[in-house]
Amino acid sequence: MIVKHPFFYLIFLLGSLVSDPTVFAQTTPKADCDCLEAFTFISNYVEKNQASFRHVVTADQRPTYETFKRGIRRQIQKEGKRRCSLFLHQYMAYFKDHHSQVHAASTLDVSDPDQLKAFLASAAFRNTETVAVDSAKAYDYVKHSNDPVEGIYDLYGSYQVLIQKNKNAYRDYYGVLLQTKSPTWKPGQVKLELKKMAADTYQYQGYLQDHSLALEMLTIDQPVTRIGEWTKRYPVATTASKHVKDTIPTALTTFKLLDESTAYLSISTFSREYLSALDSTFQALTPVLQRTPYLLIDVRDNGGGSSLAYQRLLPLLYTHPSTDDSFTEYLATSGIIERYENLLKNSPNPALTNYRKDLIQQMKQVPEGTFIRLRQDQPKADTPSKIRLEKPRKVVILYNRNCGSSCETFVLAGMRSKKVVTVGENSGGYIGYGNIMTIPVPNSAYVLESSTTRNPALVQYEYTGIPPMRKVPAQTSWIEFARQELGTP
Repeated sequence: MIVKHPFFYLIFLLGSLVSDPTVFAQTTPKADCDCLEAFTFISNYVEKNQASFRHVVTADQRPTYETFKRGIRRQIQKEGKRRCSLFLHQYMAYFKDHHSQVHAASTLDVSDPDQLKAFLASAAFRNTETVAVDSAKAYDYVKHSNDPVEGIYDLYGSYQVLIQKNKNAYRDYYGVLLQTKSPTWKPGQVKLELKKMAADTYQYQGYLQDHSLALEMLTIDQPVTRIGEWTKRYPVATTASKHVKDTIPTALTTFKLLDESTAYLSISTFSREYLSALDSTFQALTPVLQRTPYLLIDVRDNGGGSSLAYQRLLPLLYTHPSTDDSFTEYLATSGIIERYENLLKNSPNPALTNYRKDLIQQMKQVPEGTFIRLRQDQPKADTPSKIRLEKPRKVVILYNRNCGSSCETFVLAGMRSKKVVTVGENSGGYIGYGNIMTIPVPNSAYVLESSTTRNPALVQYEYTGIPPMRKVPAQTSWIEFARQELGTP
């Protein structure tokens, strides 16, 4: 079982990704940038305008942060030309904010001969680590290797790599290309790197078509058959996995009766584009669910979307009046105000105009760096008129690490009910910060995505995720374990 910790994006009333088109127009990305210059810009912006910085780097934590920042600067001065993206990612990871990150904004078109020629002459291509490799010797090497990670891996038929132990300060393994169909890569170049972070957790550094870095954390079970999207082709594992794999439905919704008293409903997304379809489906299913004693709601791999998508399900979970004390706080800085003003000017949205104007007005009334709550944002209490339905009597919400954003708020809504038990593993942890501003980094190919809001009640779940009430043990079917929690056969 491979558990990816992907990047989810929350969808907010103001929009999940807020970019300033006037800033983009003024910036011409360069592939061969000065890493120290990029880091200086990013760290200066983050310190002034990022919500998670203000939350994490308190006055007593400032010396620790400054020591960390000096360490990143020293690493850049030493190896910034080849590992700039890694150091920038490490800097952003300090704030434990899944929504804030740095990535390369590539415009490379490999079908354009001039662009391809320019890329092959660029520092991005020239500086990629290259080692001598022989395919026959590679196969012979892994045949006799006792390391379960080492092997020959394939990525959708486009790339084949030898993953071999090769340790330095930044990795424990590297993946060297044996074959490639991409014109921007050649055999012998290092396509990926792995660094072991815990017993079965690895930092994956994968290099994309334009050699920019994609960084993520992977959980790799034994025996190793896949690493992320890479499939192990040789040698093939013969021992059984320690996990029992359940197929996770990929359809928008899947409904079935597991037995005469147990209903199963899977929901693959709460995306805003499916609001109408989801609402119609839940409305049609409600009479059946109100006649069924037990309900299993499966939101594994649900990356979220909009909280509006699950509102029709909430009456099925309700047991008693409660208060949702989560609320959004907006960071007020001159830089953020300027970007909202640019949005009003250059990207008018009638549905959001008054909201943004009110936000800007309130921000201007407080000192720089203050968190504010909009006047209309108050704790949301259930009304006494709500009715507890007799059925379903018990509900299990099943989720995994790929449940993020509004999927996580759905889990939290369920946790306020006395009839709900949550089952699975920690969720994705994309819930404490949001409302992302997109800022191009001058004179570089990098783009900074930086959070401008926080939710004080939910920050505790950011990065680490929401722990389930019942964790699914190894060598156990998730569905069968959930049914046991329901008390059904």
